[in-house]
Amino acid sequence: MLKMSVIIINYNQEDITLQSVQSVKKYVKNVQFEIIIIDNHSKSIKKIKRYYQKNKSFVRLIVNNKNYGFAKAVNMGIRAGKGDYFLLLNNDAFFINNVDVKKLIKFYSANREKCGLIGFKILNKDLSIQYSIYKFPSIFLHLVRLFKLRIGHELVRNDQWYDKILFFNDYFLKGVVLFFNKKIIKDIGFFDENIFLYGEETEFQYRAVNRGYKIIYYPFIELVHLGSQSTKDNFLKLKYQYISLLYFFKKYNKIGEAYLLYFFILLEFFLKSIIFLLIKIKKAKQYILLFLFFLFRKINGNNIYVK
Repeated sequence: MLKMSVIIINYNQEDITLQSVQSVKKYVKNVQFEIIIIDNHSKSIKKIKRYYQKNKSFVRLIVNNKNYGFAKAVNMGIRAGKGDYFLLLNNDAFFINNVDVKKLIKFYSANREKCGLIGFKILNKDLSIQYSIYKFPSIFLHLVRLFKLRIGHELVRNDQWYDKILFFNDYFLKGVVLFFNKKIIKDIGFFDENIFLYGEETEFQYRAVNRGYKIIYYPFIELVHLGSQSTKDNFLKLKYQYISLLYFFKKYNKIGEAYLLYFFILLEFFLKSIIFLLIKIKKAKQYILLFLFFLFRKINGNNIYVK
């Protein structure tokens, strides 16, 4: 019986995606699984199609005719998945040693009352720890990050945290890899497709916590994560991160925080536009475009969700 569906989203990164797929094939043990690749309208997926044709016994391919965003693509994979469990894996993440899924499922079942979503130990390319435990978003934490303050930081940088099993209801995990039972979808629903890119895993975990589930950090499975391979444009990344954060605050009735965030977004981009006009015109133009984009979006209307 098929036990696990691995979901990997590809967008213009077929070489890296295939490395991720091959790492699953090589290292995932003690479970019958399928790999579902969802392509979000890449320029070329010839190599992926060839790999799929040779490995139809365990690989499934969904090719979209447009870029639907990350959350909607994940939901396509979940709906298509035949496994009892889902493993959501970034296409730029690779397992580096054996993954005993039977042992993982046994742990999940033994902690059924607590288990919601499980994340693993994420490493940088040099095998150093990639910090991946965050506090859930708040305007306070955003300002801490914006002004580079040291107090109450959103990201846990204590190495000791990353070597033991942890159960959370006030922290979330970087969405590089998430493991969960398909039953959780019936309880809390699918990923929120209003979020086009960035923050969808944060909202999903927040919703799980609100329904009484625990977020679990499980350090006995390791993988390397390259980071930001599909979206290398830092300004585009910043745009979508802020759109998602504004949406998050509004969705959970944190309207005061949404207005404060909106004010600080405009202030940040305005000041950076002025500063970079004096030292780097090209960068200044990008900040001006971001400033204008958010200036003409309404926080209390649907325009803020424009993708």
